[in-house]
Amino acid sequence: MKSARLPVIDLIRLFSFLAIIIFHTSFTLWPAAQFDRVPEPSLWITPLETYARALSFSGFTVIFLSFFLFGFKAELKQNWFRLWLLMLAFFALWRLGGDDFPYIWDIYPYLLVVVALSALLRNWPGWLLAILGGILTSIPFWHFEPRLQLVDWLSGPIFGNCHLNDLDGDEWPLLPWIGYPIFAFGMGRLARKYENKLKSMSFGEIVFWSAALGISLNQIGEYYATPLGYRFGCFIFRRPPLTFWSHQIWIIFLVRLGYTRVVNTWLTRNRLVTWITQRPVNRKFYLAYFLHYPFCLVWAAGASHLNLNLQPWVFAAGVFACVIWVEYSTVVLSRILLNNKK
Repeated sequence: MKSARLPVIDLIRLFSFLAIIIFHTSFTLWPAAQFDRVPEPSLWITPLETYARALSFSGFTVIFLSFFLFGFKAELKQNWFRLWLLMLAFFALWRLGGDDFPYIWDIYPYLLVVVALSALLRNWPGWLLAILGGILTSIPFWHFEPRLQLVDWLSGPIFGNCHLNDLDGDEWPLLPWIGYPIFAFGMGRLARKYENKLKSMSFGEIVFWSAALGISLNQIGEYYATPLGYRFGCFIFRRPPLTFWSHQIWIIFLVRLGYTRVVNTWLTRNRLVTWITQRPVNRKFYLAYFLHYPFCLVWAAGASHLNLNLQPWVFAAGVFACVIWVEYSTVVLSRILLNNKK
């Protein structure tokens, strides 16, 4: 299995990415300054919005899956530097396009930090990384923010500037969220080490998962009320640890289930699943992720220029256009940037 793709990860990641695309399309079409003016619910909007809200924790899911794979696929060790340079280039472009640096902290600088840290810790035991990352992720550090009273440019990257009401960024604060990719990386290392044992589930493990998933049911749906606009980050990155883990435990369980011989064999032989896993958006996911938001910005700029940004059908068309864009632009740019002819 080490040399093959794990279909369950491709499926979860693709469905999560679609939710992210929907959120980003709405955010760029209806910017924070205009969130008192959004289209009325309609057949163009409601299904997509419902889907995105149901999976509004997808950013965490993608982080987990990405760093889990980094830990599982030891052959990625030689690609750390390339990945770091790629993110640095996108971060530079992101900053050049804004006029509020250094007060906005977002996914790109966050990834630069966690990739660099993961590279430094990649020789640590997987169990230690998983424990330390899990503990760090479970501490609500934002409660300490009022006591420290840091300046805004430092408070944003560390805690998020949720005491300021005029910002639309400062998402992915380092505390506690630097811990989750470390946790995922450690879990990936453990999965690689004990891969053969993961092909079946013991009775004790079935009892554990039944209990953990049952406890989580009380919290399921807490992310559905995630607001759009500048309050998005302060809501989603400050949920109680129990709420966070109650949603992510299902993702971790599905990945675990995907390692079992029965599930993995069925998914591998399913033609539809095979077709999905072979899509460029899955095979070159990191390029697809970095490329989708610039497209959303371009789409929103064109719609605003034509005074169409509040039209419901423009929102739906933007989502589907973005899906097509990441599918085909990923193929072209992967060959140019990564010199990959496949």
